[in-house]
Amino acid sequence: LGVLSTYTKYEHEFNDEEIKLLSMVASQAGMAIQNAQLYEQTRTQATELDKANKLQADFTAMIAHDLRSPLTGIMGAAEMMDAGLLGSVNEEQKKWLSKIQATGRKLVDLVSDFLDLAKIEAGHIGLAKEDMDLEQLISSTLENYLPLAQEKGITLRNATPTLPTLHADPRRLDQVLCNLLGNAIKFTNPGGAVEIGACLGGGAEVKVYVKDTGVGIPKEEVAVLFQKYQQAKSGKAYGKKGTGLGLVISKMI
Repeated sequence: LGVLSTYTKYEHEFNDEEIKLLSMVASQAGMAIQNAQLYEQTRTQATELDKANKLQADFTAMIAHDLRSPLTGIMGAAEMMDAGLLGSVNEEQKKWLSKIQATGRKLVDLVSDFLDLAKIEAGHIGLAKEDMDLEQLISSTLENYLPLAQEKGITLRNATPTLPTLHADPRRLDQVLCNLLGNAIKFTNPGGAVEIGACLGGGAEVKVYVKDTGVGIPKEEVAVLFQKYQQAKSGKAYGKKGTGLGLVISKMI
């Protein structure tokens, strides 16, 4: 790294103690210089990595956006055909048109997940906070999932008490609640129950929970739940596949 030179004004022969002290000073200086160089190198690498991540997220967002438009067009055409706007269709054709629409909705949801994830990772997503009624949001979300729960014979319970007005982003909170409720219903057997509730926490905090009587998650798998494209083995064994992005997006929000 360098040389530490020491000069005296008059002729002097350095003894062992002085040499030892100067050697120690040189070693400390060498370590300080090396640490500074490593820090600068690490900072440069971190900046380059951040740029690469943003470029990748921007590219993913662009691809996801370009995929969603034609998918929406396909679904729109299938709905028009199903409604008889392009001519009469028989029952067999209606059945396949319904399958096209259902598959299209799944694909649109998948693309939307990719788009949301890309935006969040790139830091392009903001929170539109406003004064909102959390009780109303929870009730509305439960109503949306009531037909699905009834179809599976699952009881939905609302255990939300009276809550103060919150200053939050209702659309993003609804996105998180929908993900948790959808998972709870998906992995709960017929005859089971799903409950959503809330309580006041310490200070200006409200805690919201979703619990169910479903298949559960082994303790050793909890750590990977919030990693991209991961799904618990119990979920796979249950025959329910997912993108492994819903919980990641929920946690980021």
